[in-house]
Amino acid sequence: MINFNKYLENNEEVLDIIHSSKIFLYFKILLATIVFLIPFFFMLPVLSLGIKGVSLSLLIIFIASFGAFRAYSQWSYNCIILTKKRVYRFYQEGFFRRGIKEFYLDNIDEIDIEYRGLISKIFKIGDLVIYLKNNKYIDLDDVKDVKRVKNKIWEIIN
Repeated sequence: MINFNKYLENNEEVLDIIHSSKIFLYFKILLATIVFLIPFFFMLPVLSLGIKGVSLSLLIIFIASFGAFRAYSQWSYNCIILTKKRVYRFYQEGFFRRGIKEFYLDNIDEIDIEYRGLISKIFKIGDLVIYLKNNKYIDLDDVKDVKRVKNKIWEIIN
C-alpha cells in the first residue's frame, strides 16, 4: 500500500481512504491468472513448437503478470483521502502518469451518487461525484457502500 501521508500537510490527519471496490480488482486479477495459466494447460503442444513455443509461453506469462501488477497498482493509487480540512484525489492514468488534486472541504458544492445497472444498485457499488463551487468535479468509480461514504463526507464538512 502507498504511504499517502507524505503528500499531506504536516498538521493533517487522514480520516478515511476511499478506494474503488475490490470486486473489480479481483476480477482483473482472476482474468490475468487465467491468461497466466494458459501456457501450462497447453504445455505439450507449446513445447512441440520448440523455441517459438517457449518464447510464446514466456511472452503470455509476462503479459499476464504485467496486467495483474498494473491492475493492482492502479487500484491502490486511485483513491480519495479525507482529512479535516481537505479532500485529496489521487489518480493514475496509464502506467507512469500520476496526479493529485486537492481542495478544501469548503469548496464542495454537491455530492452525487451514480449507479450503473441493477447489479451495482443491489451490491451498493456506485460512482461518487463531488462537484465543487468553481464548476469542477472529481469522481471515483465503483465505490463500495457509496451512500455511507457520501454521508461521511457531509458529516466531516458539518
